[in-house]
Amino acid sequence: MGSPEQSAVRCPATPTFHSSELEDSDESESHLVNDSGLRRFDIVQGELRWAKLYRTYPTPPRPVIPEPGKPGWVIPEDIISLSSQMMRIRGVIKEWLPSPIATDIERTLIAATAMATTANGFKRQLESTQAAEMARAERRKRSRRTLDIGGGPLYAKDGRAMIKKRREDEIAKQERELREKKAREVERICNKWKRLLPTIRNHDKKYSKRWASKINSFRNVSSW
Repeated sequence: MGSPEQSAVRCPATPTFHSSELEDSDESESHLVNDSGLRRFDIVQGELRWAKLYRTYPTPPRPVIPEPGKPGWVIPEDIISLSSQMMRIRGVIKEWLPSPIATDIERTLIAATAMATTANGFKRQLESTQAAEMARAERRKRSRRTLDIGGGPLYAKDGRAMIKKRREDEIAKQERELREKKAREVERICNKWKRLLPTIRNHDKKYSKRWASKINSFRNVSSW
């Protein structure tokens, strides 16, 4: 047998790492974990926001519109009903009228629908502006604080508070004047479209009657 030193089993040397390498690896792993966690957090937050918006502003169901001339046909009261009825009218026109006539009438109907949609959008914008202005005025009224000196001497802090309040009132006045100016402009545009819509409808009726008379004349001539 050999000496104890010769019979000893050689063990591989333990690898050594510098502290900088360990810190870099730990930092990269932590970055990966943080990035994936942030991505999952953003996805969940986005889904929650979309769900909240859908609950707050749900998409209204599109009403079932019958064909023109059948029971259930009514005058539209909103843009959704008007758009649905326009689609049914365009389908009937394409089915029963010649192609050139149907194309012209369809273009007129599309223009009338677009104008009505624009006017409705201006109306909703005006209503939201007025509601926001009323809510802001109510908040300003609740948060307004009256400077009460109580008959004593006017200190520097009281003077600074008065100057600050005067500036805030001036800014609020300018913002109010700007909102009123925008509201008047929106109202002017809405009134303009309201005056144009009857003219468009009358033109459409006149145009339809003219083509209807031409169709009847064409049928009478063809029957000869």
